This record gives sequence, structure tokens and C-alpha cells, in this order.
Amino acid sequence: MNESVKYVTLMEYLLNSFSVASVMFQLITIKSAVKFMFAFLFICMLVCQIFIFAWTANEIKEQSIALSDYIYKSPWYNSSEEVKKLLAIMMIRAQKPLVVTLGPFSPMTSNTALTTIKAAYSYATVMLNGYKEE
Repeated sequence: MNESVKYVTLMEYLLNSFSVASVMFQLITIKSAVKFMFAFLFICMLVCQIFIFAWTANEIKEQSIALSDYIYKSPWYNSSEEVKKLLAIMMIRAQKPLVVTLGPFSPMTSNTALTTIKAAYSYATVMLNGYKEE
């Protein structure tokens, strides 16, 4: 699964960073109160989207780690030998967590959401410096 979505998650991460940065830049430079409120609500929605995306990826990781415990706590001892062997294989596989990665870089976690916001702030600062120089 991760192989098919890792570049999609990387693009999502980059686009969210640039979107938040551009809306931050607009928040700083907007003079109209109505436009400011619209931009503020939009940035809140973008930040929520980032954190929901990161939370979902983190839940996939946490639930995959807990899978081995769930299998062990099931009544596996009442099963046939073939089922016991299959459950043992599943438990061994479940020891390695499933992670959603950002392209070839790092796994998507809750900390990645904070990194996205920090990157967006850096991009907005660069844009603001360029805006002030003109």
C-alpha cells in the first residue's frame, strides 16, 4: 500500500505547506476585514486538514503495532493447528509497524504536521521579505 501512495502523500505535504504559506502571507498583507476573516477561516481549515491527515497516518501506525497484541488476546488456543500457524505468522508480521511515508523521506506522523506548519511559516517569511523589498 505504501508504495502506491508515498508520492501522493509527499505532494500533499508540499502543497499543504505552500498553501498555508500563501494564506499566511495574505493574512499579513490584507487590509480588508472581510478578506482577513475569509483568509483566517481558510488557514484554519488547511491546518485542520494537515492535522487530520497526520493523525490518520499515525493511527495506521499505532493500530498496526497493536495488531499483534489483539491476535494474542484472541482465543487462538481453541483453533486448529493450521490456524495457529497462520496467527503466529500474522503476529510476527505485525511486529513491524505499517507506516505511511512522505515519498522516499520519512514516515508521516503527528510531528510531521508540526513540521509542515513550521515549513509554511518559513515560506511565508521568505515571501514577506521579498514583498517588503519591492
